[in-house]
Amino acid sequence: MEVHGRQPGRELPHDKYLERQEELRKANSERIRAAREMLVDHSRRQQEKTRELRETRQADQAEAAEQAQAKRAEELRAERRADVLEVSHAAREVTAEDEDRAQRVQELRGAYERGDLNTPERVEQAAQRMLEG
Repeated sequence: MEVHGRQPGRELPHDKYLERQEELRKANSERIRAAREMLVDHSRRQQEKTRELRETRQADQAEAAEQAQAKRAEELRAERRADVLEVSHAAREVTAEDEDRAQRVQELRGAYERGDLNTPERVEQAAQRMLEG
């Protein structure tokens, strides 16, 4: 007769309860692990979608900016084509005088570079004009 032990072949209800609790704990742990994996996967997908949306929005903004810039450039070209320059008769005369003046300046520059500009006679003549006033 065994006083403190269990009888062979017989499980007590408490043993079955503990066994069932262990099975439930393992099942719950497995479900928690699967749920964590699902959350991580979902988070990754959301981040990817957010990144794709951001890139799409940036590309759209860049394209819109390029289109606006192209439109503005076209408007500026149209404005330039619309500008008309009318030169008056007096302005044409001034232009002719400027051409004559430019030619005279070129002649004087050449004379200066050759050393012919400041001859003693010319210096004397210029001094006379200055003194006479």
